[in-house]
Amino acid sequence: IANVSHELKTPLTVINGYLETLIDNGLVDGVAGKAISNAWSQGQRMSNIIQDLMTLSQLETSQGPDQANFNLNGLLDQVVQQAQLLKENLDKKQTQINLSVADRWDMVGSTNEIYSLLSNLLSNAIRYCPDGSSINISIEQTGSGPTIQVSDNGPGIAESHLQRLTERFYRVDTSHSSSTGGTGLGLSIAKHIVNRHGGE
Repeated sequence: IANVSHELKTPLTVINGYLETLIDNGLVDGVAGKAISNAWSQGQRMSNIIQDLMTLSQLETSQGPDQANFNLNGLLDQVVQQAQLLKENLDKKQTQINLSVADRWDMVGSTNEIYSLLSNLLSNAIRYCPDGSSINISIEQTGSGPTIQVSDNGPGIAESHLQRLTERFYRVDTSHSSSTGGTGLGLSIAKHIVNRHGGE
């Protein structure tokens, strides 16, 4: 998967570059312009899928996460800032993202992987909740250790889907697969990262 993804990435970057040039310079308009714009959009989506496949392959084949001490509070702030941009891009201006972390939390592990984990969970909440929803992120101490929670008041997921949520490309609602811009790999990546860090 890693080799194929790498081979696909270069030609796709060239194709997307040419499409972007046509769009930016207004070289095509009308129906053809719309077709070029849609092609570029799908090219970007394919690039994201390839990048996620490469990430997943790396997580599955590498020995373990890099070990570093880092502050989880600061990382969460960065994730929320990125989520605010996604919210704007998806035109969900009424959606609220609330960060509720009272104490200082430090962690040992891979900063990049934990960032990816939190980003995937938060972006899923934004993508699949209707505008005006409330998304909450919190960290609290429980009997089994620190628990990070991303919750929302969106439509929820039927229990019959829960066992398969972290399978590659599994989707609860296939009708939204292209409109949300997701790759179908985010929760699979999240699961691998959690497992690599000894979590559940």
